[in-house]
Formats: sequence, structure tokens, C-alpha cells
Amino acid sequence: MYFLLKVGTTFWRRFIYQLFHPRFRHPFQVSIGAALTAHYPKPVENATRKDINGLFKFFFVRNPYHRILSAYIDKVFVPNPLFWQRFGKPSIQMFRKNDSRKCFHDPTFAEFVQFVTWSEKGKKMIDPHFLISTEMCIPCTANYTFIGKMESFKDDALAIFEKFNLSSMKNLMESHMKTYADEDAISDSIRSPFSWKKDITPCMTWHEALKRIWRKLQLRGIIEMSIKLPVDENHADNVTQDDFIRLANEARSISDQQKLKQQKKEMFTEFYQSVPIEALHDLRQTYERDFYLFDYDSTPNEIFDRRKEQFDLEYKYSNFNL
Repeated sequence: MYFLLKVGTTFWRRFIYQLFHPRFRHPFQVSIGAALTAHYPKPVENATRKDINGLFKFFFVRNPYHRILSAYIDKVFVPNPLFWQRFGKPSIQMFRKNDSRKCFHDPTFAEFVQFVTWSEKGKKMIDPHFLISTEMCIPCTANYTFIGKMESFKDDALAIFEKFNLSSMKNLMESHMKTYADEDAISDSIRSPFSWKKDITPCMTWHEALKRIWRKLQLRGIIEMSIKLPVDENHADNVTQDDFIRLANEARSISDQQKLKQQKKEMFTEFYQSVPIEALHDLRQTYERDFYLFDYDSTPNEIFDRRKEQFDLEYKYSNFNL
């Protein structure tokens, strides 16, 4: 098994774990920790090509623009000391002048995009979170049975459940997948930074960290932008992770789904608006094979049309200080 990240990989790790532990009714019941640390079956030794071709083989792809933005939001924009060092540090050191900070906690999306392009072109410091899909999963030679897309994740996942004769799980997920996914995203987005608090607070106040976590949930289309963080600076240090999860779920429950969809579109445009057009073209060329093979538009107007009237937007999503 190979794991290309930012394409629903954690979900499929949980799914595979569940296949070997049938006490779970659906993948979201499997803890992320258990799924990530499990020892999965190794390929059968001396297997013939006929044996391999007879297996059900699948992998998922994602529009490279959305995948790279997701990696930035999930690993850099939020409080994540490990990835501040892994992604933030080279992004800032290589593409920002005269910066001597120690935490590297605020690389811009434009800096991150330039780092990703540099990494993939030079094959240096490459990472599964932005590794080119066609390089890791070699779809032209692996003869996959099924190639799913993040853009149609629910429908494609249901088809895979049916292939495995998991009708009860298919019915359950058909009705509740989005709710399970949103609640799971809230829990994971909050529990992880709380466990890293001692490493985060030397770089920013805990209130700033909570603002970033809240903004991540807004950027992911789970909480409306109009719903502000309900914790002030004086009370931030006293908020428990369970309190914060409860507040986030309350905000999710009153958020309008149509507004959330529009919010995600505006967010995507704004972040890529901040990337210089030359850097954007470099990124497009780097991922050209993924765009071509999986039928994604490599030059969408919403990010490549740089006429002033097209991009007369205020930076309300990507501003660290809001």
C-alpha cells in the first residue's frame, strides 16, 4: 500500500483498519492514531503479474491547486510546530528577504507555493503532502481498477463500499458521511494543537493559536466566516479542548450550507490571487501531468485572469491577524 497524502488518505487508512477489525461500523469510528500506526499487510512475495492484476486496486486524486492549498491550511496556517519547521522554515528562508525569526510560523501561501514548486522541480525535500500523483502512484503502469476523485469523494467511496459488499456501511455513510466528516475534522483540528501547546506558545499567544484553529475550520467550509471566535484573550488559556470542540460544533450546527460553499470558492480565489502570476505558471507546469491525466483545468480563470476587476478582493481569509 502507498499513501499519497491530502487525497482522503486518513479515511482510507481507517477503512483498511476497519476491514481487519469488524467491530467498527464505519471508518470514522477508528481513531486516527490507530489507523496511522497500524501495520498493514505487505505485498505477497513472488506474486505474479496475473495475481496482481486480479486484485482490486484503487487510489484517489485531487485537483493539484486544491491539494496544495489544503496542505498549506492543514499543516502551515494552523499551529503545527513540526510542519513550521518542515514547510514553513524553507518557505520563508528561500523566498522572503531579511527574516531572522525562529519559529517560521507565518509563511504566506505564495511563499509556500514557491517552495513546493522548487521542491518538486529539484526533487529536494519532497513530501507526500504535495508529491505529484503520477510520480507516486504510476497510474499508467499500475493498471488500477478504480481511480476516485476528492471532488466526488462520497459517491466514489460508496462505490468502493459496494465493491467490498459492505452494504450496511454504505447505507450508513450515504446518510451521515458529511456530518461524521465535519465532526471528525473539528475534533482532529482541535485535539492536535492542544497536545502541542507547550511547543506553540513560545511562538504565539494561545489566543492567537485558537484564532488560527477557528479560521482553519472556516477555510475548510465547516464554520461560517461571520461566526467569530467566541473566546477572548483573557479567557483563552482557561479553555479546555472539550470546551473548544463543543463551541466549534455549535458554530457548525448554525452555519448555512450555501454560504459555506460560497465561502470556500472565495477563499480559494483569494489565496491563489496572492501568488505572483509567474510563480503560478511554474506551479502549473510542475503538475501538468496530473492536470492532463485526471482531467483538471490547469488554467482556471478564477486564479489566472489577473485583470484588476477580476481580483478586486480584500484579504479576509488569508490574513493571519484577522
